[in-house]
Parts: sequence; C-alpha cells; structure tokens
Amino acid sequence: MARLGAKYLTEYFAKKYIDSEVAEGRWPRHLTDLSFIFEEDLGKILQLKGTKEFFADFYNHLYSAIATLTDKYDGHLILTDQKAGDLAFNNLKRILSGYPTFERMITSGYLDKGSNKPKKFTLEIKGGIVKVNENVLIDHDPYGEWSDTYKKTEIILRENNNFEDDENEAE
Repeated sequence: MARLGAKYLTEYFAKKYIDSEVAEGRWPRHLTDLSFIFEEDLGKILQLKGTKEFFADFYNHLYSAIATLTDKYDGHLILTDQKAGDLAFNNLKRILSGYPTFERMITSGYLDKGSNKPKKFTLEIKGGIVKVNENVLIDHDPYGEWSDTYKKTEIILRENNNFEDDENEAE
C-alpha cells in the first residue's frame, strides 16, 4: 500500500514541480510529460533541482513515511492537500517537511502559477485499498457571486498499475 501511495504522490508533485518550473521559464513548455524527469532526466541536463535522482530519493522518503504512518494507525491513513489544520493535511505536511519546495505547494499561500486548472487530492489507505479523490477546478468565480465548479474523480490504485475511476462534476 505504501508503494502505491508513494508512487502517486511522487508523480503528483513531479507534475506540480514541472508546472512551477515552466511558469518560471526554466523548463521547456513542450516537454512536460513525466518521462522527461524519470527517463530523460531533463532536470539534470537543465541543472535544476528536479532530477531523476532527486525524485527517486523523494519516492523512497514517501514510501518509508507512508509505511510508518500506516503501521502506526493500524493500516489506515489519510493524506490531503485541501484543508489546512486537519489531521490528513498535517500528516501530509509532516511527510513533506524535508522537502520545502513541495511543502510550500500545499500551503494556502501557494498559487498554481501557469496552471488554469489546479488539482487537489485526498489519498486514503484503508483495509488494504488505496483510494485517491482528485478535485480539478473547472470554473472559478474570483468575486464570489457563484460557487466554484470542480471535476471530481475517484481512483482506486492497484498493484498492476491499472486503476478504476469514477468522474463527476460538482459545485
């Protein structure tokens, strides 16, 4: 279970990392597929922090932390980047404490520069199942005249890299 959670989070933060580097003009806009980190090691070529080795270390850290917390909480763990102050958010913040770049990405002050559809997640490990709920902002009202609209997707992560998902839009 820890392996699935660590893989999901590594890919999630790698995508956020690429988006932030593209917004800063340090990463080519046309090379945003994750293979450019994990296979081509573009971060090393560009002399950026986000190298293949960096994300391998990040994955190992996540794996260890998720395994420890899951064991501590009797096989049940929830991590989220959506609500500051609750246990699931604080668990994620604790796991990311050694990676300040990623920790800033989940705080309320962080803006998804260059991303017009920010994605948020809740990852839950319970009863041997790893489930992720993703919320992608579809329509945002900066003036508060109507509710924001999100596309919600529930994903069940599986060992064989296949997953089941259920999508819907909600306000």
